[in-house]
Parts: sequence; structure tokens; C-alpha cells
Amino acid sequence: MYLIVNSEYKIVDISNISRYVRRQPNGIVVLCDRADAEAIYSDDHNKYYPIDRVGYVADSHQLISVENVPENIVAGYYYYRDGQYYTSQTDLDNLAKSQRADVGRIAFVAMAQDGKIDDVTITEHANQFPNWQPDVSYSQNNIVGYNEKLYRCNESHTSDNNVWEPGVYGWDEVK
Repeated sequence: MYLIVNSEYKIVDISNISRYVRRQPNGIVVLCDRADAEAIYSDDHNKYYPIDRVGYVADSHQLISVENVPENIVAGYYYYRDGQYYTSQTDLDNLAKSQRADVGRIAFVAMAQDGKIDDVTITEHANQFPNWQPDVSYSQNNIVGYNEKLYRCNESHTSDNNVWEPGVYGWDEVK
């Protein structure tokens, strides 16, 4: 089962068979891989949906494979995002608003690890960083919390409880 959604994640078609297609120079439409496609073709409804926006008229679309679609879901009236169905754009907007804090935290951590934020600011916001865990691949400059302190990885490694542990080896305390 496939959903074809537009750039606003509105479901525009629900199809059992959908395929990627492109038009050859001689005008014949052929099946192709996603990377070469110009459109999505719905066999069920004999319709084409452009992958890229065409001028101001045609929206862009994406093809999403799903195991099944609940009976009450109707194309044109529902939105689909991250495995969930929504009844309105407002519901979808509220989801995006609820995720803003996570996006901000991710950006802060990335900037800190890239050296774009000073250590004083980093330690003032220690709660933004993940806690150290064993059996995790850490890259140089990753920052983690451990025993109420922050540590910066000084050598890429996979952590373990005996050697590659903050305060033992591979980490410098952020002060």
C-alpha cells in the first residue's frame, strides 16, 4: 500500500500500486528508479504526481510505503508525517511546535561540539548534553555528562566501563 503526499504532507492519493516514472526524449513514459524519476504514477487512479515542484501550479510529491491504511483515512482530507495520520494542518503544525525544543537542543549540542560555544556557556547548560553510556561510538569533541560533570572526547573510540570511561581515559573535563 502506498501514500502519495504533497509538500505539506497532505495525502493526495492512496494506491495499491505506485511507481516512479520519467518521460523519455521521444515522449514515452517509462518506469525508473527514484533517482531518475520525474513523477510518481498511481496505477489505481491513472494519475501522475510530479516529484519536483513545477512552476506555481504543480506541487512536489513523495511516495511513502505503508503496511496498511486505516479505513477512515481518505485522500485529500488527511495528512501523514513520521508514521502518523493527522486530520488537519493545525494538528501537524502543533506536532512541529512540540518538537522545537528537541531541535534547539540538538543545534546547541552540535555547535558546542564544533567549538562554536565557549566552555562557560556549555557548563551553564549541562542538562542539554546526553549522559555517557558504555558500548557507544564516540567521536573526538563529543560532549557527555558523567558523575555530574561534563567531559569532551579527546580520541574517537567505543566506550566501555573499564578503560574508555570519562575520568579514566579518552576524555577531558569541560571547565
